[in-house]
Amino acid sequence: MNCLNCNKITPIWGKKHKKYCNTLCLRQYDNITSKKIFTEISCHNCSSLFLPKSKLVKFCSLNCKRNHERDKAKKNLPLKKCSICDKDFKPYTSLDKFCSYQCRIKNVKSKRKYNHTEKTCINRSGKNNPSYVHGMAVRGVKLDSTGIRLFHKNRDSYKKNIIDKHGFLFCEICNKSNVRFETHHIVYRSEKPKHEFLHDKINLILVCVPCHNWFHNKKGNRNEIVQIRQLQNYFGNDILDK
Repeated sequence: MNCLNCNKITPIWGKKHKKYCNTLCLRQYDNITSKKIFTEISCHNCSSLFLPKSKLVKFCSLNCKRNHERDKAKKNLPLKKCSICDKDFKPYTSLDKFCSYQCRIKNVKSKRKYNHTEKTCINRSGKNNPSYVHGMAVRGVKLDSTGIRLFHKNRDSYKKNIIDKHGFLFCEICNKSNVRFETHHIVYRSEKPKHEFLHDKINLILVCVPCHNWFHNKKGNRNEIVQIRQLQNYFGNDILDK
C-alpha cells in the first residue's frame, strides 16, 4: 500500500500496511484535506524549522516551550540585594537571597554555635580531642592495628586458597555460592583477644550471613567444627560448650 501523501510504500503494521509512512506525512495530508495548509516556520526557542499543527503553535516541542517560558521568567525578575554583602544581583529564581556561593556559605557559618579558629582546631587535634580513642574497637573488644592487619592478611589468603582449590567461593556450612560472604572466627575474639592462633587460618571459616548469625545464636553450634579442626589443642578444652 502506498502512502496517501507521498505515494511511497508504507511499512507493515500487523497484517496490513500503514496509511502513512511517518507522522509528517500524516500532518501534511490532514492539512491538505482540511484545507488548512501551513508552511514551515522557525521555532521561537531553538530556531529550527518545523511544520505546525495550527497557526497558534510557535514551538517545535514541549521542551522548547518550557525553556522559553523559563528564560522569560528570568528576565522579568527584579534586582535583589544580597543579605550578606549588600550587593545588587539578578536572581536565578525568586527564592534566591545571596549573590554568590561564597555569601551563602558565610550565612551558614554565621548561624553556627561554635566558630572554631585555626588555633582552636590545633588545640583539639590528636590526643587533645575529646573523642580520641587509643587503638581500634571491634564489637566492644579493643584490638591493636597489628592484630587487624594480621586478620585481613589471613582472611584474604584463606579466600584465595578456596578459589585455587575449588574455583569459586561458597559457604562452608550450607554450600551456597551466590550470596554475601563473611569471615567468622570459630573461637570468638572476645574469648581469646590476644591469643596467638586467634587470627590464624585454622580458626577462620567462610560463611554466608544466615550461617554467621546461626554461629552467634548459640555457642554450642561450633562444637562439631572445633572437634574436626581439633581447636581444643590450640585454645584449650574450655572452648567446647556442653
